[in-house]
Order: sequence, then structure tokens, then C-alpha cells
Amino acid sequence: MMKMADSIMKKSGKDKKVTSEQRKEAQDSYVCISSNLSQAKLKLEDYNSVMSATSDVLRFDPNNVKALYRRGIAALRLGLLDESKEALTKVEASDPKCVQSLMQELNQAFKKVRDKEKKAYSQMFK
Repeated sequence: MMKMADSIMKKSGKDKKVTSEQRKEAQDSYVCISSNLSQAKLKLEDYNSVMSATSDVLRFDPNNVKALYRRGIAALRLGLLDESKEALTKVEASDPKCVQSLMQELNQAFKKVRDKEKKAYSQMFK
């Protein structure tokens, strides 16, 4: 399905006969398919695929809250804390309650990393 959507998007960008309305319709379909794919992959805990699908969505719709939310979760699960924070902070601006528990989890993950680094550095100078 995604290969077909990718193909449509590539053709619509190159084909001179495609109107801007048709190009917009193809883009909207592509975003919808990619968004649905990201949700399915999130349920399957395939976080790398979630990152890829949300990248596709955000390329055309950088403020898509659902894609940012899913990307934030996937990045957190993959240990990509800075990426997770970036995505979840954008979601938090529009719906703080939605990401409250994820932000707490993210802050705990940052704390674990800091504690681990602190321990490693303290052992270096013994």
C-alpha cells in the first residue's frame, strides 16, 4: 500500500498534466495512509516503522498532532530521548493533558541517563 502511495506522490510531482488540486488530493491521501500506517505499527510495537511513517506525515504536515504524538512515543521506546522530547513538546503546546504521563516517563528516562553518566564519570576518577 505504501509503495503505491509513494508511487502516486512521485508521479504527481513529475507529471505536468497533474493539476495542483490533484496533487493536493494525492498528498492528502498519502498523509492519511502514512498516518494510519503509523498507528498500526505503533500497536505492533514496530517503533522504527512508526518513525518512518510519521516522518512521511510530518514532511507534508509538520504540525500533525497525531503524527507528533506517535513519533514521540516511538522515539521514547527506542531511547531517542531528544527526538521524543521535541515531538511531545509540540503536542504538549496544543494538548498538555494528552502527554502528561509521557512527559513524566520521558523526564524519568532523562534522569536515568544523567544518573548513569554521573556514575560512569565518578568511577573514572577513582
